[in-house]
Amino acid sequence: MTAYLLQHFLDEAADRFPDNTALVDCRQQLSYFQLNKYCNQLANYLEQVGVSRQDRVMVFCNRSVESIIAIFGILKSNAIYIPVDFDVPVERLRYIFQDCTPKVAICCGEICSALQKLKRSNQFLPPTFLLKLNSAITITPLTNNESQFFKKPPTFSEAQPLYQNVDTDLAYIMYTSGSTGKPKGVMISHLNVRDYIDWAVETFSISRTDCILNTAPLFFDMSTFDIFATIKAGAKLIMADELCCLFPGKLIQLIEKHRVNLWKGVSSLLMYMARSGCLKPGRLNSLKKVLFGGEALAKKYLIQWMETYPEKQYYNMYGPTEATGVSVFHHLQKIPASDTEPIPIGKPCRNTEIIVLNTDNQPAESGELCIRGCGVSAGYWNDASATEAVFITNPISGIKGDRIFRSGDIVRKSDDGVLELIGRKDNQVKFMGYRIDLTEIETTLTTLTGVHDAAVVLVRSASFELNELVAFVELSPQANLEEIKRMLVDRLPRYMAPNNYFQIDRIPRSERGKLDRKALTELAKERLAAKLSEFEK
Repeated sequence: MTAYLLQHFLDEAADRFPDNTALVDCRQQLSYFQLNKYCNQLANYLEQVGVSRQDRVMVFCNRSVESIIAIFGILKSNAIYIPVDFDVPVERLRYIFQDCTPKVAICCGEICSALQKLKRSNQFLPPTFLLKLNSAITITPLTNNESQFFKKPPTFSEAQPLYQNVDTDLAYIMYTSGSTGKPKGVMISHLNVRDYIDWAVETFSISRTDCILNTAPLFFDMSTFDIFATIKAGAKLIMADELCCLFPGKLIQLIEKHRVNLWKGVSSLLMYMARSGCLKPGRLNSLKKVLFGGEALAKKYLIQWMETYPEKQYYNMYGPTEATGVSVFHHLQKIPASDTEPIPIGKPCRNTEIIVLNTDNQPAESGELCIRGCGVSAGYWNDASATEAVFITNPISGIKGDRIFRSGDIVRKSDDGVLELIGRKDNQVKFMGYRIDLTEIETTLTTLTGVHDAAVVLVRSASFELNELVAFVELSPQANLEEIKRMLVDRLPRYMAPNNYFQIDRIPRSERGKLDRKALTELAKERLAAKLSEFEK
């Protein structure tokens, strides 16, 4: 008997609830029987073309049934899935290809534009195919590796694949922003996810009668909850399209149409919905539990949600990708008294211990939040130095193998053990739910022709009370700012592209050459206010 693996979640749900609806996207829906059949077919096909245990398979993801088929098909072939954004810039895609060396790549439902650009420029690509589902799955080769991988027409056996994984095998590698200017691949095992999902299903009482909304991109760790908690419980997953995520009114209609009762959303989307004026009594009656995270939620918007819908349950969820997504959570049982204090992040999940360390690596009431437990990753793919920097031996026990993850987040602990997030010790920020290292944007900017120096800060917009990324650049006389913006978009994901750029004569730095981020933040606020004033004229 093999270990209890993530693919067993689907096998069990298909066995127990074959006719229950598993997935719904904007085009189609699948029962658990159908989903399991298609995943088995894909797994057997992947084995047919040479994919084996712990091979890497890249998935260009969108919120679609094809993406979920790809994820579970890869897991059922004993391989590791690597989710990547459809809008991934060419340079970033090239780096990820080189770093993780995928055996195969899968485009789900549509073709990735960056992939097409690499193909036109005769860059090396792994064997890549387009996966589509209509009444059956179809495989269309997209690369010129047919002689090796696609020499025979695909055959799709529905037989249950033979699982060879152990639970410490990797399930996925998720790439996050890195301070070196290159993304880092976080390695997450079956055991990491299984422990998290077992806790989540039990804590939030998720069952086959529940309907869960997915608004998180599938290359973002928040989607781990949506995908695996749904399948583990035999529930129904509603996958929102991009239009619903852009227009709050459409998202509310989707929730009401499918009677969604649980939603784990990024805080910025909850803020956007509150600001839109769409939150009204008598709406969203089916929605019982609202989980939010990915970044801090402004308390006044939480108050607006809770005053409009006091009967719902609200949970603040905290956790880095390196700890499988959620390590700490807080159930808000009453409406906050004021909007001036931050929302607590709470107490640790089951099988998780939080250690707060001061600068001397000693336990303290205020300091760096460090995570110990079943959710902690093995580290970064192909990057021993980055792994050793933040995955360290627990200084309290000193026992080799007793590892903790240094999150870089600064917290303080109340008398009853509730944690409050108060800042960072480095240049990482949370923006639109994504973790971004400002240094990566700065490093990438300075590699562009004509950029002498660059700095990026995250500031609160005076116009919309939402965060904005602001870039300052020193340029050569020949450089063109608009061209700089275009070149950056080819190198970084769109969520890392600054909202505003300002050209200045000199980036403020200390005598030792360190960026003066406080001065830059004030300057950014001044420039944004002036820009708004000019616009209003």
